[in-house]
Amino acid sequence: MTVMDSTPVSCDETASPPLTIDAIDWSGREVIGMGGQAVIFRVVPGYVVRIADLDHGELNAQRTLAARGLALPVLAVARNYDLPADVARDACPRHGYRSAYMSEPDCECYSKDVLLLPEAQDTPEDQPVDDFMDMVTEACATLCDRDWDARPDNVMIYNGHVVALDFGLVDEG
Repeated sequence: MTVMDSTPVSCDETASPPLTIDAIDWSGREVIGMGGQAVIFRVVPGYVVRIADLDHGELNAQRTLAARGLALPVLAVARNYDLPADVARDACPRHGYRSAYMSEPDCECYSKDVLLLPEAQDTPEDQPVDDFMDMVTEACATLCDRDWDARPDNVMIYNGHVVALDFGLVDEG
């Protein structure tokens, strides 16, 4: 059984990333994840962007838990970022992800929130994560007054440590 360290990882959000959101070459993007509210692109090896409409507490929860080593650090944020048209169509929740349908002029597809994050690795299937998920759920409730969608898909490995991701609204459906 492979067991990764579930103790908090040290994350320095004050360090400047070698990549900025404005410097991203979107032509090399690769979709590596999709959810009900966001799409994740690998933009260069080691870095991903999460494109979504961030709700009020999502960024706060990500940063608060990252400061405690429980979540991926946020390297950069761009609110209401004007995406290139082809990227916007790929990331549009109104028209369906990766839709070839051209967005309507009044659609807000072209202006989304973008988080630049380090790329994490999938958690090994034999990695026990239940205790970690309980810890993150409790930290979200206590520190951020927020529910977290506690499930193995929202747990990954970063720098050899277990971390949580996706602090968007929990789908009650």
